[in-house]
Amino acid sequence: MARADIANGTAHRLRHWYGTRLVETGADLRTVQTLLRHANLATTAVYTRVSDPRRADAINRI
Repeated sequence: MARADIANGTAHRLRHWYGTRLVETGADLRTVQTLLRHANLATTAVYTRVSDPRRADAINRI
């Protein structure tokens, strides 16, 4: 937890960190779904956050 810089780290917070980092480094949400072993893609969306710079990058692409 310390190496991932997760304050008050728990296994649950580690899953959120892992899912978010996968998305931030370019993994698509469907791949993250399989890695987190979620049956429903909507559950995976809860486990991932999209940063403001990533949002801005998406807008700038169009």
